[in-house]
Amino acid sequence: VNKDTGSFTYVLIDAASFVQIPYADVVGPLKDAYKLGGSNLLARTISQNFGVDIDGYVEMKMSGAADMVDAVGGIELAMTDEEVANLNLAIQAYNKRFDAEVLEITKKGATVSLNGVQTLAYIRGIDGNRETAVFNILAQVTKIALSQGVSGVNSLVNELTQNAIASTDGDDFSTLLKVAIKSKDGSNGVVTINLGSDLKQE
Repeated sequence: VNKDTGSFTYVLIDAASFVQIPYADVVGPLKDAYKLGGSNLLARTISQNFGVDIDGYVEMKMSGAADMVDAVGGIELAMTDEEVANLNLAIQAYNKRFDAEVLEITKKGATVSLNGVQTLAYIRGIDGNRETAVFNILAQVTKIALSQGVSGVNSLVNELTQNAIASTDGDDFSTLLKVAIKSKDGSNGVVTINLGSDLKQE
């Protein structure tokens, strides 16, 4: 969070990036840092290899993404007809597996509207890069929450603190988000950056 401009930057780091894992004397994919030492070691590994200063972290359950989407009233994603068909197959599988009654998607124009559970079915059923899908969804949720002002931020923070293990408390997250609302230019921009795609082992 840039406190001067009130902007957010989401950084997606490829889990397959080969890195030096501190304290374990291991070189391997970034995801191994989490396996070896949980979020704390993962945060230290990212700091050491990418020069990203991490003041705090949130470890979120997959279901937390669904609750965050509902907290802001849903999201819209651009999808092709084929992607919508695949999502509806994923929803059918989700309903069967969890004995649920999630509504299938009807496409109107270039985008579809998704509630939390539909978003979760989308994440679980995606054939491509699941991390990128979650990353994009979180960025959109943040944008929507910021556009809703204090009520949107409070809803998002409540769901975040209920569905996540954090190295800090909800007051800190709330403060950071409210800084963005009070940005000087009112743009509340959310920027996304990808790191690590060039660090995969061939």
